[in-house]
Amino acid sequence: MNTIKPIIYREIKDLRETEFFSEKFYNFAESKIPKNIKDDILNIKFNELDTSNNKSLNSTLRNELRNRGWKKGENIGDFKNYLPDFMKEHIALEAQFRQDTNILYNILGLQHAFDNGKIIAGIIITYDAIEHIAIHGMNASIQILDIFLKEFEKQINFTIPLWAIGVKDHN
Repeated sequence: MNTIKPIIYREIKDLRETEFFSEKFYNFAESKIPKNIKDDILNIKFNELDTSNNKSLNSTLRNELRNRGWKKGENIGDFKNYLPDFMKEHIALEAQFRQDTNILYNILGLQHAFDNGKIIAGIIITYDAIEHIAIHGMNASIQILDIFLKEFEKQINFTIPLWAIGVKDHN
């Protein structure tokens, strides 16, 4: 089923129990979902992503980047070259390649966001349904995230697929 739900919510079902999570950030992130799509968020389709067979977010992202020409062993720090210009200006993105998965970390100066392939905290933002950025780590300042998201909102059209908020269990 090609919807957000199998990609994301399976991975963050225990998010609210993590020490990295705060109610303040939860409320902040939820407030950023455009009201006109809040009720339909789980129905947004990733038309260009293969989410069959319950593939994990890591696996989906890895395969997506490889489909875009990213070769195994290539410097994953070049991920920023796949992003819109305004995102490049705000994101210091580094990552490392492990044997079977690409793990993104140190986004906006935050700590790594994956622990054994599972998201431990964060927001997943989809851009045109094919480009992903993850903002992770509840020790990050709300101010930094707010600056980033405000800029994001200025640059995109809310009528295109754009949000997958990994901070709430809608089940």
